[in-house]
Amino acid sequence: MKKDGKRKKSLKREALVAVFLCMFFMLIVTLIMSFRFYVYSNIRNYKSDLTAIADFTLAQMDQEYLEEVFAATKDLYNNMPEEIRRDPFSDEFRKYCFPLLDDNYYEARELLVKCRETANISNIYLGFYDEENSRLVLVLDGDIDEYFYIPGQYIEDHGANLESWDKIVQIMESNWYMSLAYSSMLGFTATDYQPVYDKAGNLMGVLAIDTSVQKFYDEIMMFNAFFLPALLLTFILIALIISRIIEKHVIKPVKGLASAAQSYTASDKVNESEETGYFEKVEMKFTNELADLRDTMAYMEHDIARSMREIRRVSAEKERMTAELDIASEIQRSALSTDFPDSDRFDLYASMNPAKLIGGDFYDFFAIDDDHLALVIADVSGKGVPAALFMMKGKEIIKQRSMSGGTPSQILEYTNNQLVIDNEKAMFITIWLGILEISSGIITASSAGHEYPYISDSEGNYTKLEDPHGVMCGAMEDMQYEDYTINIPKGGGIFVYTDGIAEAQNSSEEFFGLERIEKSLNSHKGVSAKELAELVKKDVDDFVAEAEQFDDITMLCLRMK
Repeated sequence: MKKDGKRKKSLKREALVAVFLCMFFMLIVTLIMSFRFYVYSNIRNYKSDLTAIADFTLAQMDQEYLEEVFAATKDLYNNMPEEIRRDPFSDEFRKYCFPLLDDNYYEARELLVKCRETANISNIYLGFYDEENSRLVLVLDGDIDEYFYIPGQYIEDHGANLESWDKIVQIMESNWYMSLAYSSMLGFTATDYQPVYDKAGNLMGVLAIDTSVQKFYDEIMMFNAFFLPALLLTFILIALIISRIIEKHVIKPVKGLASAAQSYTASDKVNESEETGYFEKVEMKFTNELADLRDTMAYMEHDIARSMREIRRVSAEKERMTAELDIASEIQRSALSTDFPDSDRFDLYASMNPAKLIGGDFYDFFAIDDDHLALVIADVSGKGVPAALFMMKGKEIIKQRSMSGGTPSQILEYTNNQLVIDNEKAMFITIWLGILEISSGIITASSAGHEYPYISDSEGNYTKLEDPHGVMCGAMEDMQYEDYTINIPKGGGIFVYTDGIAEAQNSSEEFFGLERIEKSLNSHKGVSAKELAELVKKDVDDFVAEAEQFDDITMLCLRMK
């Protein structure tokens, strides 16, 4: 077997890698799900608490003053000259805002401060959003005295310190989402927004609550510091245990099967004494699919051994039969005479090309006396040895009866009756028998169901002769046959053949046919009998090309000189 040159990978190593990759994936999924659940549940708790603080704060405040201070702050902010409004911490800006700092303002601010201190949050404040300039304008601020904003001062969206209005709306609509920011002084801080409505239900602004989530962040870090290593060690331990189980129950048996397969492949399976049982020796501790595979391969091994013994037996029998067929084929070839007469009156040639090692066609020619030559061509039904034996029998009967005298029809009648005797396989022979009177060129012939002969004139032009047909010899006893005569002129001839020529097929399953036989004969005028037979055979071979020869091809050519 040709190797591809690639480095062989260890099944154990690949299994270990696969297990660790799966466990790593499970670890990541577990961490993500655990972290998500832990963070999400805590954030929701923060959000819920801040929402409760916002609702409580708004419930404690004077609704009429809220509407009044929101309206006054918006009016002051919108009417303030831009050159003053540009700097919310300038003295000019503060002077514009001072009229809003009355007793009601400080009373409301004190309420926000108490809520901040009681709830232990970073800050709580109310304001409205200037979408045109991306500013959150404060109305009431509950921050400590050093940092609180007066009405009209604002927080700008510079450096991502302020969320956009769309983000604020998203926070107000969510039951868990809040804004997260970090500062060196406060650490991580979350901001929640709740809407503030007037009595008519119109949105005046928002209430914002800042709360420190640094403790929650520290808890997450502690969670990662202790839980992650413990989880990692647990998964590594599980991966090692799984790998060990896979190695013991899968990899080791597979390696045993592979080793047995290599040993079996390298064994001499042709040698009958070669030891078998390679797969039976593979140890399996458990009954599972691998054990079934081992048993199946063991059965396969014994089955192949039985098949090899049968192949050896059949091969020996086939060699013996082939040798016998070679002898039979040689006997058959020797029975077909190739010693053609060298006469100054006629030119004779015949050939037989069997489709198999042994054919069922035959031809014969023999002198009855000094002026008469018998010509025979026949086709036995079937193929192989039975046809060859029947052919030899028919050939011998025809020759013996012909030498006793009589017309071709009488010879065929006798041959038919003899072949019917003990013909248990119901075989038959188509025969064309002609007796040539050499001195005159006249052939007296008779046909037992054989192919029509082709006759040529003195110019070498062949035409088909539809002669009288009798029943095939050997089919039924006491059949009658008819004689007819053919006058072969000088330079003319006769061509008789078996159906293997007309029924020769090409790869498209087309037959060579009678028209092509006639065309082939007429395209080779003036050649000898041998050359004509060879050229017709070549035309048939060219037509058939790569297709397999289906039937015996036999020809007999006679040309008067």
